[in-house]
Amino acid sequence: MAVFIAHVLFMAAARIVLLRLGVDQVGLHLLIGVVIGVGGPLMLLWLSQLLRVQWLFSAPQWLTRRV
Repeated sequence: MAVFIAHVLFMAAARIVLLRLGVDQVGLHLLIGVVIGVGGPLMLLWLSQLLRVQWLFSAPQWLTRRV
């Protein structure tokens, strides 16, 4: 779920940095975007578990409650 929630932020940041550096190769944008887009959220998930803020990547309790 962490990758689904946070990948857009990391991919956008990677693409902005690449464009500002003058990189215009589509393949490189795809490769770096995917690596950063998956790796960044996983590192953020690891950090959230380390800092004990797991709620950052979980649904609200009212949404997961069974009726």
